[in-house]
Amino acid sequence: MRLLLPLFVAAGLLSTQVFAREAFELSAWTPDLLTPLLLWLGVSRPGLSGPLIAALLGAAVDAVSGSPLGFHILHHLVLYAVVFSLGARVKFGGLLGYTLEGVFGALLSLLILALISRALIQNPQLSPRLGALLLPKLVIVTLTTPLIVPLLDQIDGLLKRRPDGDLLP
Repeated sequence: MRLLLPLFVAAGLLSTQVFAREAFELSAWTPDLLTPLLLWLGVSRPGLSGPLIAALLGAAVDAVSGSPLGFHILHHLVLYAVVFSLGARVKFGGLLGYTLEGVFGALLSLLILALISRALIQNPQLSPRLGALLLPKLVIVTLTTPLIVPLLDQIDGLLKRRPDGDLLP
């Protein structure tokens, strides 16, 4: 069940993201709700399950966004790898910590998107578009990370097997 938790949460977050984009005709201000999930994955899911889930999320985003297949898969895998490597050294906690995690995560995500776009797509019109995403993505990820990451921690904590909790007194 712990493997399915990120997938179920991601399906809900991606549905909310797509609905908000279409219903409210948002373009740059479309909420990026998967970046906080990827930040949480990088810290809490070592081993094979983290990259596998990140790749599946990237494929789902590629499917609904109309971007070239593999673009968001690569973006999510690189973001996961960087957060995973930094997650063992840097720990965030509390409202201020999660807010800082959101700021760094949003900037890191945009940097990775810019590098992948520059290397693979090489479209000169893409740079101003990525620049226009800086403020909206930074604001939205910064505001949603303190909500999503602790919620995922709580749900994950409930799903962990506790041997002492299974015994009757």
